[in-house]
Amino acid sequence: MRVPDLDIIPMLNGKYRDRYLYPRVQVKVLNEQIYIIGVGNGSDCVLQLIDKINTLDFGNITFEVNDKNIIDLMDQFQQTDQLLRYRFVTPWVALNQTTGRKYRALNNSERVNFLNKLLGENIVFIAKELSVDLEDKVFTKVILSSLFPKSLDENNWGAFSGEFSTNFNLPNYIGLGNGITRGYGAIYGLFDPQEFHFEKDTSMVNPGNKDVENDKTVLYFVIKQLQNCKLIDKIIVATALILLVMNETIQNYEVIAAIIILTREILVSGLREFLAKGQIKLPVSNLAKMKTFAQTIGIILLWLSAFLTLYTGYEYLRKGIDHAISEDQKN
Repeated sequence: MRVPDLDIIPMLNGKYRDRYLYPRVQVKVLNEQIYIIGVGNGSDCVLQLIDKINTLDFGNITFEVNDKNIIDLMDQFQQTDQLLRYRFVTPWVALNQTTGRKYRALNNSERVNFLNKLLGENIVFIAKELSVDLEDKVFTKVILSSLFPKSLDENNWGAFSGEFSTNFNLPNYIGLGNGITRGYGAIYGLFDPQEFHFEKDTSMVNPGNKDVENDKTVLYFVIKQLQNCKLIDKIIVATALILLVMNETIQNYEVIAAIIILTREILVSGLREFLAKGQIKLPVSNLAKMKTFAQTIGIILLWLSAFLTLYTGYEYLRKGIDHAISEDQKN
């Protein structure tokens, strides 16, 4: 996918970071589906992608989009008169280096209160970013699988898994906490939205501010089916090697090289598929590109050799037939 002129690009590359502290476009890979979520002003940017995405190129792997869907939700980001349950479907990165030091100095009961406060601050931050008036306090109650945070990457972030309840309606799959642009903190509501209704006077956007974005709108662009387009080179290489070994063109110690190549292709392809589910890229090194180039050249030379063999065989056969015909005519 190459869309350098679309409005969504500055939403994703950080150019609008000063304008929008809370990301208006978020990308999540969940259950082998890709969710491109537009929040407020980001909805129109996501809408532009409907007819423009046919393939997704992640550098080391390319996918063909076979099925996609658009879901448009209104009346989001509002306070409620009851607590709604949510589950973190990706780790909630609640602690940075500063809050992590404070957290480690607390006992267990103090830690729960501390995390409830941090979660409440996450929600209040979103509300302020989207110009939602909070008429009441935001209540939060976390129920985590463990109070011992999982350390993440070089930032020394602390992440948690579990559920929480709050009196603020949040759309599915948006992110809370740190690392939102990396897919962390994605949530899912554990209540039936069909049985839930908002009061008309709840959390009204300031009507006097005409510049306020349409903050209660969330647009989901769901890419449901992807087909790996770059596996074809792996299949060609594997097929060629297997046929050469079966034909004993590759034999003796040369078979070891074929096994090494096959094993590497299978392991790396599987590793890339596994890491892709966690939104982790495995960049292609220059040496790996040289490897693919050498394999491709080898296959091209193989086919060239086969063509030359066929052509020279035809030439010999034609000359032999011409010679036989000329000798027959002499007799």
